[in-house]
Amino acid sequence: MFSTKKKTAVFDLNTKKDLEQYDDILNNSLCTVIKEHKEKMADKEFDNEGKMISLKEKIVLVVTWEEKKLL
Repeated sequence: MFSTKKKTAVFDLNTKKDLEQYDDILNNSLCTVIKEHKEKMADKEFDNEGKMISLKEKIVLVVTWEEKKLL
């Protein structure tokens, strides 16, 4: 018998720690990925005059999965 729980998390594809956590979900036979999508995030910095001086972009993966626990 199992109890199930749905979870959602955001993983930064540029960090090793997040990729390892995502791999743990994929390799766990008690977890089933329900939905996942990639989003492009942008951090913009502007100077006092309103001109953009810096743009940092990163790709994140939003994952929803169902985790089963043995009772």
